[in-house]
Amino acid sequence: NTGGISNYLNKIRTNILTSDFKANVERWIEGIPAVGKYMKKTVELAQDSLETIIIPGKLFEDMGITYLGPIDGHNTQELIDIFEKTKKLKGPKLIHVKTIKGKGYRIAEDTPSSYHGVGCFNIETGESVKKSGKITYSEAFGNKMCELAGKNEKIVAITAAMPEGTKLDKFKESYPNRFFDVGIAEQHAVTFAAGLACAGIKPFFAVYSTFLQRAYDQIIIDVCMQKLPVVFCIDRAGIVGEDGETHQGIFDLSYLSTIPNLTIMAPKDKLELEQILEFATEYTEPIAIRYPRGEAEIISEECKKIEYGKWEVLEHGEDIAIIAAGKMVEKAIKVAKALRTKVVSTEIINARFINPIDENLLLNLVTTNKKIYIIEDNIEHGGIGTKVIDFYNKNKLLNKIEIIKMAFPITFIEHGKPEELYKKYGLDVESIVGKILIDLN
Repeated sequence: NTGGISNYLNKIRTNILTSDFKANVERWIEGIPAVGKYMKKTVELAQDSLETIIIPGKLFEDMGITYLGPIDGHNTQELIDIFEKTKKLKGPKLIHVKTIKGKGYRIAEDTPSSYHGVGCFNIETGESVKKSGKITYSEAFGNKMCELAGKNEKIVAITAAMPEGTKLDKFKESYPNRFFDVGIAEQHAVTFAAGLACAGIKPFFAVYSTFLQRAYDQIIIDVCMQKLPVVFCIDRAGIVGEDGETHQGIFDLSYLSTIPNLTIMAPKDKLELEQILEFATEYTEPIAIRYPRGEAEIISEECKKIEYGKWEVLEHGEDIAIIAAGKMVEKAIKVAKALRTKVVSTEIINARFINPIDENLLLNLVTTNKKIYIIEDNIEHGGIGTKVIDFYNKNKLLNKIEIIKMAFPITFIEHGKPEELYKKYGLDVESIVGKILIDLN
């Protein structure tokens, strides 16, 4: 209720003189001999009835919390006034502020879910300006989901208030009875997926990396402990850029790698994403697929059959080996090309399985005496590098091989363009090449 009566009552309720006057009147009524207590109760009931009709926050009032609102969140002076007056009220207070996402730009107001991290766009139409005609990883995911659902009626898609962001909007249109938007409730989404899996359904839960963190307990208890075939489609993994500090997907490998029974994969390009989704459809235990924001490259037209737990050697080399996963494979290829001009022969390994790691390949690397460089778009603890070092340590092989990790430090990565952030933290191609050359020399 944002009408005039509600607004007027808000002003009365935040006035300290009114508050004192009300308390004095209550004491006076209660002090009337014989009937005082009954009169006070009658007045309170009448007040409650009126508030229930006019004031939308009656639930909070019943809990002893003074409710104030709704307040126009775009009116700075009104906000200042209500904050100043509320300071003087006793007891707990709740201020209900209403805003419009994208306020002032009609297209953004009409489609609020499309304007999170905003890159270049046409101000007249609101359409994003792509650097090329390539589709994004999210679009590739959405298209493949529609294709798979057409072949398998048990496939359903789940999202937590992000159908457009995860590109499940086409799936929603094509298969409305097999699409579930649970709202901003990631914990419920995971448990809901677990319940569907118990009933023989194949659930795909599409979620941004940063938001999946909220459901850590449900992933462990409701899905992985029971080995249920839920597919976690983790969008915005790694650096997201314009979405900002709170949306950087640099922790998922670290917290997911601790969970038993969970397979973790990362596609190097669009075709491998599609291939992994097909693999996940047939897989009968929990699996997480992480992929980045942005355009989906095609690194190789050749799609080798995926063998569980096996990595892919993209290029053979004699001097060093670079292990990378997901988006970082593309960087590894560019690094190898640059090193070739410096007469450094590089083996490129696509670690598409992050859990489990390819132990046989790692054992073979020991016999080659190559230095191993691991580059990843995750924090330095708990990612691929940690798993590789732990494996060699467990097998008492650390003294026989040299490993250099390159990842993000244990910090919160600020807002910025991805290429600028990669450069700042030494994970752009030029910085990686420089570090390797210094190390080799």
